[in-house]
Amino acid sequence: MKTALCGLAAFALGLSATAAAPHPLQRDATKKVSLSDLARPQFPPGSICVGGMEGPMAVEIVPERTDTGPRGESLAYSVRLRNRTEDPIRARYAVELVTDTGAVVTAPEIAGISEFDGGAERSDGRSTPAGLPDDFYILRVTAAAAAPSGDSAEVVHLFFEVRGGHVYPIDTEEFYARSSANEGVIR
Repeated sequence: MKTALCGLAAFALGLSATAAAPHPLQRDATKKVSLSDLARPQFPPGSICVGGMEGPMAVEIVPERTDTGPRGESLAYSVRLRNRTEDPIRARYAVELVTDTGAVVTAPEIAGISEFDGGAERSDGRSTPAGLPDDFYILRVTAAAAAPSGDSAEVVHLFFEVRGGHVYPIDTEEFYARSSANEGVIR
């Protein structure tokens, strides 16, 4: 199986996958990060795994808005899949939510298999559970695609904090600087 990634991780789909290694910089935690800033890719194509393969499918988590209901705030987002090739592909993905310490909040929800013509795109609207307790969270999408040119797997993340019952999307640097994700890590 060809992968579009450098590292390996096993998730609900039982696939090879990776995420970019974060760079834990300290910065002003009061800096506001807009949803449109988070929707832009944080790394240019090919920079995560320099010289690595690019898979047939592009995967994004696009934050859209926060919604307030009787149980509290939730984050509305879309999972976007795009066929980068001219050939048809088959793809599926799983979404899971965990805390910064790895505690599972929602077990992986596996979407059905979708078929994409060359260049086709699909966007599925979703939202996090409302009323999450104050903590740092990782929304993780693990996707796999099968194409004539080869198979690939990819993992993308969206980080956010719930503070005082409100949902605040944060960038990678802020997540690793302020959360417990690096506890026990020797630098």
